[in-house]
This record gives sequence, structure tokens and C-alpha cells, in this order.
Amino acid sequence: RDRSPSRGLGDVYKRQEREITLGLTGMDLPPLSARELGEALKESGIRWKVVVISACYAGGFIDDLRDSRTLVITASRHDRRSFGCADENDFTYFGRAFFKEALPKAASFQDAYAKADRLITEWEDGDAQKNRTSDSAGASKDDERHSLPQMEDSPAIRNHLKKWWAQIAATPKNAHSAPGPAAGTAGGGRLVGPAGQLPRRRGRRGPRGRPLCGLGPVSYTHL
Repeated sequence: RDRSPSRGLGDVYKRQEREITLGLTGMDLPPLSARELGEALKESGIRWKVVVISACYAGGFIDDLRDSRTLVITASRHDRRSFGCADENDFTYFGRAFFKEALPKAASFQDAYAKADRLITEWEDGDAQKNRTSDSAGASKDDERHSLPQMEDSPAIRNHLKKWWAQIAATPKNAHSAPGPAAGTAGGGRLVGPAGQLPRRRGRRGPRGRPLCGLGPVSYTHL
């Protein structure tokens, strides 16, 4: 199969199939399709969800994940690659922009997405400048060199998350520790809210038994 190189947990490949190829050292895992992920999240019984997919062509997952109680953020549009993957990098461009630079200081997931989108565009423009050739002058944002991250939400999830962030902001600074992959890992980044603190609820599991991090009344999973 014409697969994109895999890093960390997974990477979307063959954009028509809308699948994530899963790869963990020592484990042979089948690919996870957009339809399977959407069904698994619906069957989980989780009412309010934030799903972040950091991979090439990740926007192709939006149609199967969208509903009024889910916020979906993807590192790229359905027809675009995500950039910054390299063995020497701790993060992709999206992972660095969203999880490291934007989210720790953000007032909401939407705010973090907007800040990350601007940073990613700046970095991709910088790459284009370095690699500019005579026929690429004047390239626009809708150029193949841009990953074009996507976000899908609804008034219902926006209103719910607004209340949730207000609750987090009122939480004592040292009351909870932030869940997520260790900072600096290729698998993504650390999820942190205002003052770097988020309440955590254990026990729920996602597709193929992978854990979902419960954040108060909102559950979050990062692929």
C-alpha cells in the first residue's frame, strides 16, 4: 500500500480511504478508519468530546466525527499533508504549535486552534521562502505547501466548553496534574489548560482499548 511514513501512534494515509495506520514498537496493529473511530466514540457513551487528529490528510476524518457535542481539530485539510515530521524533531509543526505554544496559554480550544493556525502558516511560509524557486514566487495560502488545519464545532459544544473552561480557571492551581503524553514526545504533546492544570477522570477507553483522558465533563482524545 502507498503509506505515508509513520511516526508515533499513527498517520493518515491513502486519503481516499481515510484511515490511520497505527504503529507501536513490538505491536502489529490494524489500521483505524474514520468510520470505525466515529462509531467507537459514539458507542463510548461520552456526551461531550474534543478530538484532535495530528496527521496528514486528517481533515478527511471530520465527516465521520462531527456532531453537535463534539469539537474536532485536525492538523491538515483532507487533501493536504501535515509538515514538520523529522527524526530530530520532538513535535510536528501542528503538535508544536497547538500543544506546546498555543494551548498552555489559551482561553479555549478554539483560541488555541486560531493561534496554532497562525504559527503553522508562518512556519510553512518560512519553509517556502527557503525553498523558493523561480516558478513559485507569489504562492498563496491555498498552495500545496500549506497543511491548512481544520476545526469543526457547533454552538452546543462551544457553549459547553465555555462553561468548562470557566470551571478550570477557577480550579486551585495545584489541585490537578495535566494528563497526556510526556512533553517532547513524537506521539503528540501535553494537554494543559489555564495555569497548566486539568482535572482527570480515569477508566474510560477508546477505540481498540486505548484510554481516553476524561477532563471533568469533557473527554479528550489525541490521535
